[in-house]
Amino acid sequence: MEPYVRKIHYYETDKMGFTHHSNYIRFMEEARIDFFEKLGKGYREVEEDGVYSPVMSASCEYKKPTDFGDILEITVGVERLKPLRFVLTYTMKRWRRSRKLIDAEKAVEAVVTEELSSSER
Repeated sequence: MEPYVRKIHYYETDKMGFTHHSNYIRFMEEARIDFFEKLGKGYREVEEDGVYSPVMSASCEYKKPTDFGDILEITVGVERLKPLRFVLTYTMKRWRRSRKLIDAEKAVEAVVTEELSSSER
């Protein structure tokens, strides 16, 4: 599957000119939405079917910073898949380069159906 590609914008950088660390979580979310679309079922469709996947935790290991104008390539993988939970992994690199910048994980996303969440209220 093709990786998700995005350009780093000026407003996403800090005073030192590096991409602020909080943005990588947003980039992971963008890549997750793209991942579902490439699988053939857009995220909106999944939610319209009554399935939601709130993020239970996320972690990043920052290896090297990115700067304004860099093009980031994010590869999404499925590390674990259980009936009600899955873990996605993210590898971020500068576009068309092999050196990893960030290893990340959105660990344990619980899938909750609308029916289940309504009955627990």
